[in-house]
Amino acid sequence: MNPRRFFSVLVLVLAWTGCSSGSDMDEWVCSCQASLTFALPRPLAGVPIEIAVQEPGGNVESLACQANGGALACLPLSSRLVPNFDASGALQSVTLDPADQGSYTVELRVDGAAMGGGTFDYAPSTMTDYGPCGAEGTTTCLTPQTFAIVP
Repeated sequence: MNPRRFFSVLVLVLAWTGCSSGSDMDEWVCSCQASLTFALPRPLAGVPIEIAVQEPGGNVESLACQANGGALACLPLSSRLVPNFDASGALQSVTLDPADQGSYTVELRVDGAAMGGGTFDYAPSTMTDYGPCGAEGTTTCLTPQTFAIVP
């Protein structure tokens, strides 16, 4: 089976299941949002690590991560930026969820020194699900995307 067709059928089944299981599932399945992941070509080690992402509207989401008792802690505790570290504590990627269409500028710093970043244009593709959710049986979702950060 064609991968695109398989994915469409899978989404249709999940949408039908979620939307037929009660009103609390409607929002989870029927309103989807895109996420962006900014991945490093190799893990970035060091502390403290500072991550800043400027969104299309000018808002800046940022995290500051430091070692704390053998573990990494990032502030603020509640953020749309979600870092992904390997077992040794090196940064592998950071995800922004949800994300809107537009231009994003990413900056990574380790101990105050610039270690990578770039500007990325996110022009989401869409997927239409002809399931039981959404207006007149269609739901259009923005698709997640991954960009490689230049060190």
